[in-house]
Amino acid sequence: MKSSDILLQESIERDRTGTTNGPDAIAYKIVFNALEKQPSFSLHPSFAEKIIQKIKDAKEGQSHRRDLIWLGLGLCAFIMASIFVILVTNLKFTLGVFTFLSNYGGLVFFAIVLVGVLQLVEKILLKRIFF
Repeated sequence: MKSSDILLQESIERDRTGTTNGPDAIAYKIVFNALEKQPSFSLHPSFAEKIIQKIKDAKEGQSHRRDLIWLGLGLCAFIMASIFVILVTNLKFTLGVFTFLSNYGGLVFFAIVLVGVLQLVEKILLKRIFF
């Protein structure tokens, strides 16, 4: 058994002259007339290139994420192996040949801070010059 909507649609399709009246029939005619027309739209000339670029960016993001995961796993494995070796071999940390640096702690600290500041200044200057 067909519903009244399906019967109305079939009668409108059979009778295109417009003799079927009523608000539902008029609504169906408007819908069918709109569906018969081809939509008028146009794509931007670089539409395909933009889609391809988005796909490439997504793949690069996945590749970058995968690289970070492998880096993290490698670092974890390295740290765990180092802890295992330190525990098994009873390693003792000493300055060894660097005992002469024990008198120059302030100088070593100053050198580390100076190198860090120079790196920061270089990064800022390069960003301003080239970017």
